[in-house]
Amino acid sequence: MELKITTPRNDENMEFDETSNRYVLTLEYAKAHFPNVFRDDQVLKQRLIKNSRKIYNFIHYRGYSGNRKVVDFLLNRTAEGRDFLLQALSTQMEADAQSGFNDLSEAPAVNVANGQVLDREVLANNQICVDAEQIIEDSASWFGVPITYRARYPWRLFVIAGEGK
Repeated sequence: MELKITTPRNDENMEFDETSNRYVLTLEYAKAHFPNVFRDDQVLKQRLIKNSRKIYNFIHYRGYSGNRKVVDFLLNRTAEGRDFLLQALSTQMEADAQSGFNDLSEAPAVNVANGQVLDREVLANNQICVDAEQIIEDSASWFGVPITYRARYPWRLFVIAGEGK
């Protein structure tokens, strides 16, 4: 599979945040595609940033940490990565706008009313919606390799990502 290498860029759908090294959906895209359930633009903008962080963190923490530079290269510096992220971020934002989905992993692990302790692994596994998780699990169809691969990628991928051997 041949990937189309690009540089991070902004357009009407997504902006690249150089500080966090992540793409974020634009305010205009969100307003045009999702129900307006947020108080104002600033609250919506914060949710868009939060969604981006949730998706990137989910990907990073599911895969082998030694592959992170390759994964970030695939996500941020290929045309396929932009398309993949637009779909994953849009799917997560849709779930969040409908149900406040992103708040699940921020819930207290202990229910003070009855003393029940929620399993932290269950909370972590449910921090993004199932539809976004399925897009991420299908990443090999976008990149030729799964971005959540749990072992070290072949050295050739590190060369492509500019990381040497």
